[in-house]
Amino acid sequence: MTAGIPAFVLAQAGQNVTIRPYQGSGPYGPVYGAAVTVRAIVVYARRLVRDDQAAEVLSESTLYCQPGTTAPPESEVTLPDGRKTVVLQRKEHHGGTLGPSCVEAVLA
Repeated sequence: MTAGIPAFVLAQAGQNVTIRPYQGSGPYGPVYGAAVTVRAIVVYARRLVRDDQAAEVLSESTLYCQPGTTAPPESEVTLPDGRKTVVLQRKEHHGGTLGPSCVEAVLA
């Protein structure tokens, strides 16, 4: 396995985001784990994606985080500008020789 996103890239281009990992549904609504602040590359770009139910939805932004970041679908994310959104889709990329390994979280 290759290394994650280089520290100098996160220092220059990264931003702090807060992730509350989705843990399931409780009697009063969604249940989240403890909030964790991570350094991530935030890309603000609209694109059409499929959520975990295979429905087409519009994504407003995408996070690229270090490998091992916990952000399952339906997790709550607070972006650097204070906006709160949810994870629609999570992918793990194993860099190989083409680039660093990372976790991609597609946001609503």
